[in-house]
Amino acid sequence: MQRSNQGQRASGWVAAGLMVAVALLVACHSGNSGSTSHAVQSATRTPPAASNLTAAVSGDGALPVEVRFGIGSLPVVGQPIPVKVVVSTNQAQPALWVHLHGDEGLDVKEPLDRRLERIDAGEAEVLDLALTASSPGAHLVTVDVVLDLPTAAPDRTFQFPVLVTAR
Repeated sequence: MQRSNQGQRASGWVAAGLMVAVALLVACHSGNSGSTSHAVQSATRTPPAASNLTAAVSGDGALPVEVRFGIGSLPVVGQPIPVKVVVSTNQAQPALWVHLHGDEGLDVKEPLDRRLERIDAGEAEVLDLALTASSPGAHLVTVDVVLDLPTAAPDRTFQFPVLVTAR
């Protein structure tokens, strides 16, 4: 009987986390009143390394990059959570800075900051991360991508949810 209650509580956390993630995704897109032509212009062909991963959410940005992610196992408080992040572009870029950080209660292990040297159109850079959550619930990982130029540096911010269970 006690196991049944624990299972129901875990299911409740997962359902609540999913609702929060959906609300965040809707909120990110609800402010967009731009035309669909912008979305078509910034769309990239998904490289093979990212074909089975989920696209991270981003607002408008001048940088033609895409970030995709995949979570390797059920996220549990206090246990390492393997995450694969793939950064790709549809235009050659001389160098990009990628900065990753989690919200309060979600620690992102190495690499936190990484400079990616010349990325050709259609290429992808794969970053394997380890996250650790100190509390259950919905957490956000933010990925800031900045074009490394001596002048003004265009940037783009992406986010994706990590739904963590207590056990």
